[in-house]
Amino acid sequence: MNRMPDHGEPVLPPDRHQLLRGHLMSEISRENTTATVRPKRRRLGWVAVPALAGGLALAAVLSSGGGTPPVKPAQAPIAAPAPSGGKAQVTPASAVELLDHVAQVAASRPAGDVKPGQFVYIESMVTNNVLTASGKPEIDSTPHKREIWLSVDGKQDGRLVEAASPSLPGHDTELAAPRQAGLESPTYEYLATLPTDPDVLLQKLYDETVGKRPKEERAFKAINELLKEQIAPPAVTAALYQAASKIPGVTLENDVVDITGRHGIAVARVADGARMEWIFDRDSYAFLGQRAEVVDQGSDFGAPGTVFGQAAVVKRAIVDKAGDQPTAQQTQAQAPQA
Repeated sequence: MNRMPDHGEPVLPPDRHQLLRGHLMSEISRENTTATVRPKRRRLGWVAVPALAGGLALAAVLSSGGGTPPVKPAQAPIAAPAPSGGKAQVTPASAVELLDHVAQVAASRPAGDVKPGQFVYIESMVTNNVLTASGKPEIDSTPHKREIWLSVDGKQDGRLVEAASPSLPGHDTELAAPRQAGLESPTYEYLATLPTDPDVLLQKLYDETVGKRPKEERAFKAINELLKEQIAPPAVTAALYQAASKIPGVTLENDVVDITGRHGIAVARVADGARMEWIFDRDSYAFLGQRAEVVDQGSDFGAPGTVFGQAAVVKRAIVDKAGDQPTAQQTQAQAPQA
């Protein structure tokens, strides 16, 4: 099955992919295959870069032999703007209640006029997890900017630009269009075809996600993958959050801080010794970002309480071309409505 790579994840030969998975996947299982990525330059070394929802995305990088120069580090982390919207009327008492409020806000957003040939644009701030020579992951907690452009209809190549961080050189990478859109490699047009009845949608996720993990874990991760670096029609986004509220084991975290320092309220679920959190603004219910935290002893990522795999969404927009920067109007069109 084909999926869009996480945070600059190129294709690995099967033997190397399995070798690296052996070091990392005891903590966060990733049971997908990888979409084709065409790097514009060569780099040296094996590194791991983060997924927005925790876990590690595996990346192969080859020696620099010319081509596009590395992207220079940002002078300072880019602060994410405060979400738009009015004050929340009720403080949620449970994860189910929070997700219900989030779904209502998502459903209130105008659908907009999304055209074939356009691109989803997501700007975020992320951190890295680096695979050391010993095979252990090492956390680089310095945030850096990440921008991705994904074809709305899946017919055009995308683009991924990441600034450098202390553990990883910056890069500007072409992302090959998915061979076939689906749950593992969604496009806006594919997401528009999903059922908007949350019970039907959840059953689809239970039935069609693959792997040996329990269906509840697979569905939670699938919803995360569908939402983290994509834009979906408002009714589908609302249905995904409502479906998540029906998954056993989902809990409420009352005060969580994202990578940019914004305090929010989170929905969380524990799997493989780590708690994965989706963070929302406490007042507007706008999605802020994601983080993962170790909760069990014996993790390669550190002691309980260690935070890894952080990301915060700065901008979402629909733009005309890969590489286009969104206007204020385009960004506002994807903001939640009060």
